[in-house]
Amino acid sequence: MDLVGAIDPEELKFALEAIKKEIIANGDVAHIVRSGNDFTLKVQYSLIDYKKPNLHSSKSRMVWLSLLRALTAT
Repeated sequence: MDLVGAIDPEELKFALEAIKKEIIANGDVAHIVRSGNDFTLKVQYSLIDYKKPNLHSSKSRMVWLSLLRALTAT
């Protein structure tokens, strides 16, 4: 997905921090990595299947959401 328009990196950071707080409040793990104006939100979460026995009921997953500033020639 492309985001069109001027986006202040500090506003983006603020929005990602809010998302991170929600993820942590749900009991999952989240980290924000910044490289210049590029951000990556790394999330580790668990899916619980209550139909399976205890040893097989939880599956851990990781996802990376990268927000990269596109460089365009003017």
